[in-house]
Amino acid sequence: MNPSDGKSDHLLTKLEGGGWQPLDWSPDDKQILLLEEISINESYLWLVNTATGEKTPVTPREAKEKVSYGEGRFTKDGREIYVLTDKNSEFRRLARVVLDTKEHFYETSEIPWDVETFDLSHDGKRLAFVTNENGQSVLWDFNTTTKMIPRKHTELPPGVIGSVRWRRDGAELALTITNAQGPGDVYSEDVTTGKMERWTDSETAVPTKSFPVAELVKWKSFDGKTISAFLYRPPAKFTGKRPVLVVIHGGPEGQSLPTFLGRNNYLLNEMGIALVYPNVRGSTGYGKTFTLLDNGFQREDTYKDINALFDWIATQPELDASRIGVTGGSYGGHMTLAVSTFYSDRIRCSIDVVGMSNLVTFLEHTEGYRRDLRRVGMATNATRRCESSWNALRR
Repeated sequence: MNPSDGKSDHLLTKLEGGGWQPLDWSPDDKQILLLEEISINESYLWLVNTATGEKTPVTPREAKEKVSYGEGRFTKDGREIYVLTDKNSEFRRLARVVLDTKEHFYETSEIPWDVETFDLSHDGKRLAFVTNENGQSVLWDFNTTTKMIPRKHTELPPGVIGSVRWRRDGAELALTITNAQGPGDVYSEDVTTGKMERWTDSETAVPTKSFPVAELVKWKSFDGKTISAFLYRPPAKFTGKRPVLVVIHGGPEGQSLPTFLGRNNYLLNEMGIALVYPNVRGSTGYGKTFTLLDNGFQREDTYKDINALFDWIATQPELDASRIGVTGGSYGGHMTLAVSTFYSDRIRCSIDVVGMSNLVTFLEHTEGYRRDLRRVGMATNATRRCESSWNALRR
C-alpha cells in the first residue's frame, strides 16, 4: 500500500505457513527481499516482484545442507544483497550475495561469533554490524568500497545492543543498549572521532546504578562439554551463603543475555537471592553444532546440564547448594518441570510458567507452522518419552 493512501492496499502474494517476513525493498522499488523461516537452522530467501507478486527463490531448497538466513539488505545498485547466514560455517556470518550468480562472499569469517544485526549506510559505502560474543554485544564497521578490515568499537558501554542505524550522511551511528543497570537507552557514536553521546535516560522506579552486573561463569557438564551462564551476585550487605534461583530461558533455541532484570532485581537486591541464567546445550549464540545438541534423543542431555550446574553451585563458597530454586517460562517452563521431576532431591522449589508438560500433546495441538518449527527438535524424543504413557492409557 501507499501509506498516504489507505485505499491503495491490495494483496500482493499469498504465503503458506507463518515463518515469513519482508527484509528490504530494492533501490528501484521493483522487488521485495523476503525471508521464509522453517526452523532455527533452515530458512530461505525469496524475491517478490512488486507489480505481479511473483516469487523467485534466491537460495536453493534442494541443498543437502540446511542453511539459516537472517537479516538482508540490497546494495546501492540492487545487484547484490547483504545477508546473515550460517552457510558453510559454524557461526552466522555477514555475507554478500550476487543475485545473478547466487555466489556468496563472506565479510566476517575471521570473527568466531554470530553476527546478530547490521545496517548499511544510505550511500552504501559503510556497513555496521553487531556480534554476539558470549552474550555481550560488540559493534564493528567497515568501508564497503575499500574492503578494509572491520573496525572494532571499544568505547561503548557494556551490554546488549538491540539495533543499529546510520545517520543519513553516514557520519554517525545510532544504537540501543541495555544492561544490568538500565532497561534500554539510545546512544550515538561519531564514527570518525569515536565520541559517544547518550540521548535518553529510561525511567525506572528505583535507582539502578548500584545494581550488580552480570558475571559470565562456566562449568563442565556430564560429558565434558563446557556450559555457561550469567550469574548475578547479591550486594555485599547480604552475608553468609546465599540461596540461588536458576532461571532457564525458553525457545528452546533462545539465549540468556546480560540484560536488565526488571522485577527480578527485587529478588537479587532486596531478598539477597543469587540469580543464575544458564545457556544449556541447544541455546543459540555458541555455534550451530551446539544449538543442535538437544535435538531428538539428546533432549535429556539439557536436563543433565542443569544437574551439572547444581554441582558447580556446590563448589562456590558464597552460594548455598541446599537452597536452590528453578524457574522458567515456555520451554524454560518445560525444563523446570523436567528438572523438578528428575532432580527433585536437589532443589527446594520450582515455578513453571506456561511450560509444556507433554511434548507430544504440545505438538498435536499447537499451530501448524509452530509444529514445523519444533518438529525437528522435539518430535523424535517426545514420541519416545511419551510412548509408554500413551500405551498405558490406551490399555
